[in-house]
Amino acid sequence: MNRTYTQVTSKLLTFVFQYFKTNDLLLLLAGVLGGTVHEAMTDLVQLMGSLVDSSGKILVDGVMDSVKPLTKEEEGLYESIEFDLESFKEENRIKSVSDKLLHSEKKALLMARWRYPTLSLHGIEGAFAGTGAKTVIPAKVIGKFSLRLVPDQDPKQIEKVVTAHLEEKFAKVRLAGGQISVDFMI
Repeated sequence: MNRTYTQVTSKLLTFVFQYFKTNDLLLLLAGVLGGTVHEAMTDLVQLMGSLVDSSGKILVDGVMDSVKPLTKEEEGLYESIEFDLESFKEENRIKSVSDKLLHSEKKALLMARWRYPTLSLHGIEGAFAGTGAKTVIPAKVIGKFSLRLVPDQDPKQIEKVVTAHLEEKFAKVRLAGGQISVDFMI
């Protein structure tokens, strides 16, 4: 099968979000203090969940503002691209994880890959990740995510709106102090 693909130039912004509950990194035991202290991990999960929904929609106001509107001409270009969703799943080993894509139509999937920015969550540091149980409340947690930008998006502007979003959400969960730090890498 002869495939023709159009590639959009994009930039990847990587964010490392750190939330410190305290400068003293003592470990607190959940069995002893759970339910009595404000937990950094709970706040971080809420903050990361405020960035993107399970359908891939970016929830940060301002991220989509500079994305050019879709024209009829551009939309028509996607129709002529030879692309098979099932082959795509097989070639990218998606079926080893799930048989379901976020988009069930070719045009929507290609636009999601090439035309629109994406936000992906990559990880959380600070939690116990080894085998077995360790019921420690972490004093410091780090969340990692990235944004794939598309033409006309200014990384500095995106940094500004994402930082404002996180600071606004953080102010709502910051009941017992703590600090937020957002670092960007291009």
